[in-house]
Amino acid sequence: MIHMTMDEDLFGRFDAAALLAVEAANGGELATLEQVVSTFLALFGESPAPARFAEACALLAEASLVEYQDEALGLTSGGRRLLRRAGTMKAAERPERLLSLLRQLDEGDLAPEGSVPAPTAEAVAAALADLDHDLESGNAPVRGDLLAPNPSSTWGYGASGGRLGRPGP
Repeated sequence: MIHMTMDEDLFGRFDAAALLAVEAANGGELATLEQVVSTFLALFGESPAPARFAEACALLAEASLVEYQDEALGLTSGGRRLLRRAGTMKAAERPERLLSLLRQLDEGDLAPEGSVPAPTAEAVAAALADLDHDLESGNAPVRGDLLAPNPSSTWGYGASGGRLGRPGP
């Protein structure tokens, strides 16, 4: 992964969207990659690109905001603190506040690149393929299933991504 130059923000909208998806997938507890990408789709109306999502997760893991173990993502205590500082889950300004807080982090706040576990693009692509298969076979998670986004965690950002907007670059 290549980090940004000094003139560019290290974290962007997509990174904030990935962090929100990890939180919403299982209340921040460890959730399978399929559950996290399913939640991302539910929150923002589009599936994440595997390489970009893996890159965002690696950056968030290097910042000690998420952890990756046993093909599952969850929030660290640092990630939970940052999200609390961003405001309540239903606050309209929360996504923008989260983005602002993420942009206060710099290279010095990160673990060395590649030193912490993070999902690969291949693992994300496999999770997306599993989700597609589940959707096609009628076995897609429904609210209340372990793989479904928690209805109280989706806070109505909807397909447009709410105030955070589409989770692009």
